[in-house]
Amino acid sequence: MNRVAMSLILLSVGLIHDLKASCVDFRSHQIIDDELVKTLKTLKPSSITECLDEILQTPSVDAIDKIDLSENYILDSGIKKMREKIWDKEDILPNLNELNLSFNRITAKSPNEFLPLLKREKFRYLNLVGNAAVSVDVEPFFSEIEREYLKKIIIVPSFWIDSDNW
Repeated sequence: MNRVAMSLILLSVGLIHDLKASCVDFRSHQIIDDELVKTLKTLKPSSITECLDEILQTPSVDAIDKIDLSENYILDSGIKKMREKIWDKEDILPNLNELNLSFNRITAKSPNEFLPLLKREKFRYLNLVGNAAVSVDVEPFFSEIEREYLKKIIIVPSFWIDSDNW
């Protein structure tokens, strides 16, 4: 293994194990769905399962309240994997209140996958900005989510709101 690859691995492990705050930042880490990892022959990016396992093995996992998985290559199948490993189990990441999935590859096929997360009492914000699910034709996505949970979903970039130009 070359030095650059080893440095990247140590850096990514350090992000989790030196966790002092309650936020896990995997922004722009080239995380992709498990099925796609199997087909790539080049420098192997992290699969969503590897990423979730790393999060769940963090010593202070119960203190995590924010996870940033923005700007990766997570598809609908990755969202399903997240639901199975985390959201379906209320005792896993019990203090999670913010999940940033902006600018991934999530489509309108997966609204029900988010329901267990949105129903959690402590959960506040799901950022889906820049995903096909909320970018083009949002009606199919939102028609399946109960009204009381819609207020937890961010679909407008904050810089638009801050600039008053939207």
